[in-house]
Amino acid sequence: MMSKSTLFIVLAFSFIYGCTKSDKEVRQEKVKQENQNSDTASSRLTDETYVCRFHPLERQNGPGNCPICGAELVSLDTYNKEMARKNEEMKKKWKTYAGAAYLVIDLPSIKCSDCESIVVNSLMKDRGILDFQVDIVNKDVFLFFDPFKTKKENIESLLADAGFDTKDKKATPGAARNLPDCCK
Repeated sequence: MMSKSTLFIVLAFSFIYGCTKSDKEVRQEKVKQENQNSDTASSRLTDETYVCRFHPLERQNGPGNCPICGAELVSLDTYNKEMARKNEEMKKKWKTYAGAAYLVIDLPSIKCSDCESIVVNSLMKDRGILDFQVDIVNKDVFLFFDPFKTKKENIESLLADAGFDTKDKKATPGAARNLPDCCK
């Protein structure tokens, strides 16, 4: 049987460590809360909203730095112009490739650079994908593929097997559970 002093020490230790949260835990809770409110938050984005290119849940009205990575926040308008420019460059590059097909895939659960890395690694497995661009702020993947080597269904299956829902394919449950917290 435990003595009173041992019990008191165990309870005190549990209280102290149980009531304090690490920075990581605080960020994870913030991400979870943001995920629950993401539809509402997305609808409130304006041209005056500033976002982190790597952590798009980090938003504020006006310039500043991302509290997670320290990167300079950019206006949503600037970000969207940069993405449009990159998309146009990609279109020009593949316009002359005979038979190249263009595809935009909506990925509603992509929310951070960790998710982007998973998407990139998944898409690189398909040799029929010629080029792609991931837009984590607007939750899209723009890509060109060779329809003689792959098809839309194969690409969506790769993303589903990585844990992401697409319009026509649901994520594989086991893979979805293994995604980083920000993408669940």
